[in-house]
Amino acid sequence: MTSVNSYAAGESYIVKPKFEIEKIIKMSKEFAIEKKEALNKYFIDYVKYEASDKKWIVHFQGHILAPGNDFVVFFNEATEKMELMLGQ
Repeated sequence: MTSVNSYAAGESYIVKPKFEIEKIIKMSKEFAIEKKEALNKYFIDYVKYEASDKKWIVHFQGHILAPGNDFVVFFNEATEKMELMLGQ
């Protein structure tokens, strides 16, 4: 799992996220379960914070690598709303 463009604990940053990465991962997993995704079939491939948009992106990749066997959870820090987008 990697964190891209932004923030990692202990590193310098320009814009500090409102939420810690651990909290975002926990919330994303809970949201995915609410949306009926079977988390045992996926692993978190990467977590990214877009400082310019104040949005988190958590990418879940299926254990079997195949087109469409993934999904993404978006979290907007400004509105605190989450969205799930299935892979294609």
